[in-house]
Amino acid sequence: MEDFSLEPIKSIAVPATRRRTTGKPRRAGHPEAPADSRVSGMVGAPRRVAGPAAPAREHRYQIGQRLSLSGGGNRWARVQAVCSVVALLPHEGGPFLYRVRSEVENYERIVAEIDLTPVG
Repeated sequence: MEDFSLEPIKSIAVPATRRRTTGKPRRAGHPEAPADSRVSGMVGAPRRVAGPAAPAREHRYQIGQRLSLSGGGNRWARVQAVCSVVALLPHEGGPFLYRVRSEVENYERIVAEIDLTPVG
């Protein structure tokens, strides 16, 4: 049986210290940086101040309000009927959405605001 010892293996590790060989200046504020490299005050153009925010739009209809649901479209078959708003869905971009319950159907639908009109 051969004995494999680690003694013949030599370390080839490189020392972790580095020398700066070029004449590049150090970062401003570094203890060994030249005194004239330190910057004080504002540098560059000032930031733009944000203007007044646009008023946030809100849902047009409220929970419990009775509305007229427009009839079907190209994608969904739905009956034109009177419905009531069950919930206002959070706005995540795009149209405002409502959960409505029709008086002629046994289930609730999610409908865009554009498909609803006040009963009157």
